[in-house]
Amino acid sequence: MSLSLTLYKNALKRKGFKKWTEKSKEELDEKVKAYNDKHPLALPKENYDHLFSQIEIQLVINSKLITFPVVKMVQKTPANKAILCAPGSELPLNPSNDELEAAWRLGDETHRDVWVPYYPREDQTINGQTACLYEVYKEMLKYYKPKAIDFFGYSLGASLMIDFFPFNNSHEQLETPRFLFLVSPIGNAVGKETKQMKKISKKDPLMTFEYGKDLLTGTDDYTHFRHLDLSNTPETWLFYGDLDMYSAKAPSIITTFKMDLVPIHAVMRKELPHAYLLASNVKEVKEDYQEVIDTMNRKDLL
Repeated sequence: MSLSLTLYKNALKRKGFKKWTEKSKEELDEKVKAYNDKHPLALPKENYDHLFSQIEIQLVINSKLITFPVVKMVQKTPANKAILCAPGSELPLNPSNDELEAAWRLGDETHRDVWVPYYPREDQTINGQTACLYEVYKEMLKYYKPKAIDFFGYSLGASLMIDFFPFNNSHEQLETPRFLFLVSPIGNAVGKETKQMKKISKKDPLMTFEYGKDLLTGTDDYTHFRHLDLSNTPETWLFYGDLDMYSAKAPSIITTFKMDLVPIHAVMRKELPHAYLLASNVKEVKEDYQEVIDTMNRKDLL
């Protein structure tokens, strides 16, 4: 194990998020509110290479009008291509500065604009948040061709991106983006996954089994990733670390994709935690991160 990985894992433990998931709902709600108050939505400072802006998107969910923000990083030298970056938010926490910096860095290294949605708090169901993601992509299609857009999601964001495609198939079917990159999608335990999740959670630095085993709310197909219509889903890359309790979902996700003949490339890395690909400076992460960069830069496929 490299020194950089040891330091990264120790830093995750010091943040204490796993201890948060041991608290009562009332205590956790207070912690989340305090955290989000300290990390409000704020546009980064502009520099020579980027322009940052914020748009508001509205939609109706369960007869309620919901408005949520999307932060955009646009390259000053026109890119004409973009990444829809769906962050993780399972506690639910606003994206940290480190997460946002990772999104902007991904855009820089591929010379792409980046769109990052902040999920609304009014609807915490995965069905409702998938509907929000659908509206963001629909807005992006006003500015970019479908094959000039790649989807990149981690944690809850990766889960929403899986569910986006059956949602899209059952609504106004939008043309498919080019590639789909999934980093540590979370999902509720089903059958044998329960035992495996419980086992892995003992070494997971971020999540307790009791909190995480049925974290998602919504319809069973969207929370379990089974019985989904994944037709029209693009070529996909799936990344998990074996310290992530949600890596127990990998076999069922891979099977579901293969049943609908969706090309999927799956990676399981030893000694790496949940959403590890965001730590691109860690030695053991660099190979997978570079694969994402190289794949996004395949100009022949645009």
